[in-house]
Amino acid sequence: DGSMYISNYDYHPDNGTTIRLERDEVLHFRHGIDPSNPRHGLPPLRAVLQDIWIDQESNHFVGSMMRNMGIASLLLSPKGDGTLSEAEVNRVQAYIESRFTGDGRGRPLALGEPTDVQKLSFSPTELDLSTWRITAETRVPAALGFSSTVIGFYSGLDATKVGSTMREYV
Repeated sequence: DGSMYISNYDYHPDNGTTIRLERDEVLHFRHGIDPSNPRHGLPPLRAVLQDIWIDQESNHFVGSMMRNMGIASLLLSPKGDGTLSEAEVNRVQAYIESRFTGDGRGRPLALGEPTDVQKLSFSPTELDLSTWRITAETRVPAALGFSSTVIGFYSGLDATKVGSTMREYV
């Protein structure tokens, strides 16, 4: 009811029930104090959630590129002075998307009109996103209080000293 700073704890196990625990039944360890709610700790990964999201998005991007043979998109344009109405553009775009993306990648393309097709793609070197991923690889372990070398992340291993032991990195 707000009359006490902490009157009890409610424990929610995975089975959907709530178990009431009295204050003297709980040891509450927390990382600092959450400024938005001083009854809570501050999760160590909160500060690096954006980096984790970037790492996940780069995984999705790489997966999409691999599914599409490194092709970001196609540029289709009418040959010569030809033009297409908006409805025709939408029809062609839907046709391309339904037939040539995802599992349909790599199929031959045939259009019934004179068309210039330009492949907009990336070379393997251009697809190298390792520098993007290093950000999350370094910040997440640091937020948890250890070196990325300890868990074998590339960002830690690329800077290891010859002859060093894990004890020196912890």
